[in-house]
Amino acid sequence: KMLRPATRDSYTQHWNRWAAFIGGSTPITAVTKAECRKFHNHLTKDGRSTNQAKLTCSIVQLVFRFAVGEELIETSSVLCYRFKVAKSDTALEPDEYTEAEFERLLPQLNFRDAQQWRAWVFLMLAGSHGHRANAILHLRRADIDFTAGTVTWPAEYQKQGKSLQQKLQWDSIAALRTAKAWREHALRRRDRAHHTSPKVGATHLETSDFVLFAERDKSRPMSYSSLHYHLMAAERRAKITHQPYRAAHGLRRMVVGTIGEGSGDLMLGLEYVGDRDPKMLAAYDRKRQRRVDAAADKLESVRKVSGNTNAAPRGSGEVTPD
Repeated sequence: KMLRPATRDSYTQHWNRWAAFIGGSTPITAVTKAECRKFHNHLTKDGRSTNQAKLTCSIVQLVFRFAVGEELIETSSVLCYRFKVAKSDTALEPDEYTEAEFERLLPQLNFRDAQQWRAWVFLMLAGSHGHRANAILHLRRADIDFTAGTVTWPAEYQKQGKSLQQKLQWDSIAALRTAKAWREHALRRRDRAHHTSPKVGATHLETSDFVLFAERDKSRPMSYSSLHYHLMAAERRAKITHQPYRAAHGLRRMVVGTIGEGSGDLMLGLEYVGDRDPKMLAAYDRKRQRRVDAAADKLESVRKVSGNTNAAPRGSGEVTPD
């Protein structure tokens, strides 16, 4: 009960994947490390990424560990299994959108268009606050305080399980006003005979508090699949090369990287989006090589200023003998 709904769904999907492989009639005492290795190979052959395969195996061990803790079973060799990644395999780290790409994406979505305005509002909010797609799609008007100039992101959609308050920026205020205008427009529209969805009318919108209410079922928020469709279409129109698995999460990474690089405090970027785990820096820091190169240039410039006569000029081909 302490897990978020999205986490429960994720755990269930991973466990069902394991249950389908091992078989429902297999006694739990018969499961060995060898079965875990076979499952690992099965996931790889099934096209799962290294990240997903490792996460699935971790969920399996989590369930077995719970069973041991609750004394449902005495022990299991499954808990001794170690997920090993071959050197030829690399962990999946989706790239971030650059600020330049973000600026090219925005004009490709028309906030005056009845079908595109939701995706435009999403991009504006994601580019200002850096939250995950699920949190933005489930943002409600009650979470916004224009008087105080703040937005509160409920704990229900935060992986850390804690609510986060952020200051409203100009971009987010403009986006929220656009969403409000479209809400008022939808409330004035008459229900038409060709609308087949039973909840497409204004009556259901009146009882819904979602900022990004769905086009068909107005009692629900915009779906991720609809958002993904518009985002990918905007990428194509902007002639941005698609990066595998980047999608909406690339906007969160963009915000973390921009704040971290601009402030010189990498952890500040994570804290801004509500993540307090320093271990996540390795996954989110996509500008590391740029800083390493800049450090080398700075070191070289300092030595030039210091008048180091022992160093041969770059490209001279001179070698100083021992």
